[in-house]
Amino acid sequence: MKPLTRRAVHLGAVLALVLLGALPGTLSAQSEVVGRWEGALETPQGNLTVVFEIAETDDGLVTTMYSPDQSPNAIPTASTTFDDGTLTVEVPAIQGGYEGTLNDDGGIDGTWSQGGGSLPLRIEKVEG
Repeated sequence: MKPLTRRAVHLGAVLALVLLGALPGTLSAQSEVVGRWEGALETPQGNLTVVFEIAETDDGLVTTMYSPDQSPNAIPTASTTFDDGTLTVEVPAIQGGYEGTLNDDGGIDGTWSQGGGSLPLRIEKVEG
């Protein structure tokens, strides 16, 4: 086995620094949405509070949803992603989903879709 040249060691060190530098940025982008988010769906029957509790795990983001005006029970979600400032939460248990964009004011403006219909939904971080 040949000994490493100075250039190979230097190149390896630079690559390690680049990779390590990229990781915190990736994690912090995900961390922006970690926490408790709340908003109100304006329906013809009245406002319904929507709560997303978003956590970061080794496998990515995980969301627990609540609709406390309807039930105290958690609503399971299938997947949560946050890419390029867009949050997407899939909720197949109720044939629903949310997609919204993080704004400069820290809120997320988006659309709640369920069973073929959709309504605007702004959520704001209340914890985390």
